[in-house]
Amino acid sequence: MPGGCPRGFDSESPYSIMFGPDKCGTTNKVHFILKHKNPKSGEYVEHHLKFPPSVPHDKLTHVYTAILKSDNELQILVDGEEKKKANFLTSDDFEPPPQEIPNPNYFELDQPDFEPIAAVGIEIWTMQDGILFDNVLIAKDEKFAASIRDTTWKPKFDAEKEKQKDEEAAATGSDGLAGFQKKVFELLYQVADISFLSEHKDKITDLIEKAEKQPNITIGVLVSIVVVILTLFFRIIFGGKKAKVVEKKPEPVAETSTTEGSSDEMKEETTEAESEGAAPPRRRQPRREN
Repeated sequence: MPGGCPRGFDSESPYSIMFGPDKCGTTNKVHFILKHKNPKSGEYVEHHLKFPPSVPHDKLTHVYTAILKSDNELQILVDGEEKKKANFLTSDDFEPPPQEIPNPNYFELDQPDFEPIAAVGIEIWTMQDGILFDNVLIAKDEKFAASIRDTTWKPKFDAEKEKQKDEEAAATGSDGLAGFQKKVFELLYQVADISFLSEHKDKITDLIEKAEKQPNITIGVLVSIVVVILTLFFRIIFGGKKAKVVEKKPEPVAETSTTEGSSDEMKEETTEAESEGAAPPRRRQPRREN
């Protein structure tokens, strides 16, 4: 919430920054939205981060960190690991880009003017239960924030991970197929997060989730998904073959010469016909003398 009195703070209150995991349908991202006030028009415009990182696909506790630096750089960390780096002033990282022509409200900006933060709100719209939030921290010291993450989140995450391993081992028993499938899906989700595949990430993630929900999925289906992703990966890197341009050779114009020859023959025949059909010259009558 921008600077102001937090009384009456509710879902309709305006915000300055919206950050956190967003998973709904095919949407799976850690989004970052900045609301910035236009100094000329006075209107607030939302700017969305392009190609945000994905949300981890498990039931463990995760910590999401957004670091806003004075040089206009943005870093997004998931569990302390950098997943995205962007710049606030480039249209390559944020959308929509500023409209320059015609736009009387266009302005140059050296550094975004963030609104002061007066309150923090959590927006939840879900059909699932068991979602918990804790330890929301806003700080100016990056090292201090990292120490809080390591002392509060890390021990809990390690304990949850060990518990998950024990549960998987008990559920799998002598059959290692379930464990193998889980590892393959984890690998596929990591592949979907590759920067080269950012534009196709939603489609790839949707395909993986559909396959993951099938109870009787086979290794063949898993291999097919891997092949699809690798094929797309190689197409992006190496590109497709260019179509060969077939040059058409000009055909000889034989009809023109034939026609011209026929025309000459017709002229000759017509001339001969006229010569043959012409009347013979009249003989001059001798002159009589009286």
